[in-house]
Amino acid sequence: MIKSFAGLRFIFALLICAGHFVFTSPKAGTMLNKPLFFDTTAAVTFFFILSGFSLAYGFSQKMIDNTFKPFDFLKKRFFKLYPTHILALIIVLLLFGKYYDWNAETKRNLLLNIFLLQSYVPDMNCYFAFNRVSWYLSSLFFLYIVFAFFFKSIFKSSRPMWILAILSAIWSIALVLFAHYQKSYDHFVFCVFPPTRLLQFFIGAWLFLFYKKLKKININTHLQISAEFISIIMLIFSWLIRDNIPEKYEFSFLYVPSCSLIILSFALNDGNSFLSRFLGSKTMISLGNISYPFYMFHLFCQNIVAYITWNLSSEKPFTFFVIYLIFTIGISYAVNFLFVKKTIPFIKKRNKSNE
Repeated sequence: MIKSFAGLRFIFALLICAGHFVFTSPKAGTMLNKPLFFDTTAAVTFFFILSGFSLAYGFSQKMIDNTFKPFDFLKKRFFKLYPTHILALIIVLLLFGKYYDWNAETKRNLLLNIFLLQSYVPDMNCYFAFNRVSWYLSSLFFLYIVFAFFFKSIFKSSRPMWILAILSAIWSIALVLFAHYQKSYDHFVFCVFPPTRLLQFFIGAWLFLFYKKLKKININTHLQISAEFISIIMLIFSWLIRDNIPEKYEFSFLYVPSCSLIILSFALNDGNSFLSRFLGSKTMISLGNISYPFYMFHLFCQNIVAYITWNLSSEKPFTFFVIYLIFTIGISYAVNFLFVKKTIPFIKKRNKSNE
């Protein structure tokens, strides 16, 4: 796999963490709530595009060779992601369950959350219920199913890049038309509804095929390094103009060019520049390996640290953020080592021995 992707995963997970950290700061005698630095939309866009790229990178040739097994693929993805989701959900219920109003709607939301179906319900109280970041998994598993059962015919076709480009164009037009004629449920449709994210997933798979073609060309190293810096500048510029873009287009389109160029440039230049070597270093690979539990646990880690440190988040927000970040990284390493690497393999081994 491309080493620099590990560091990128953690960097963008960190941006989500920073985007979700809202602190209260004094301004003109009042207290204003604002995010620490970045918004989360750019990072979410990055991860959906990267998923398309990574799955195409890992399985397109197997599909062409007829060695890809859809149900084995889905089973492995399930055991890689779902147990951590359930662990996070259990912790949320243990910490905050007593504060919920356990009416019929709350119980329905819990059931949908357990089965990762919350992103299909146009109700923010549903798709952001409990561990609110788990909506991403609900959408991601939809993309896994689409990939497992429909992408083989794309990769085995004579013009897979054309097919993915046409699908991306069709999805883009459909989103624009929907945005124009439908004025309600914008956040649901353009942010969390799983089929909407197919656009970014298609683009990621197309990027991999384009990457394969570019790898055969001897591209000037300085040009590749320049592309890395240009992609970062594009990302920052996109963030700066976000307030002038309708939210629905921010979710679907705004960060696609910059995130696509980041993925493509660092994939092509893996290990050949200072930035890519840093992102592919042992430390960043180690942090990249905990990016998933880091993402899944960071919200309630923030609440735990806020409870322990009392008013530190409002009085010294940046100090609080550093403490919260270190605490979340420590928890993520513990979960990754004790649960993901030890407990889950042990359970799977016991199940096989009992069969």
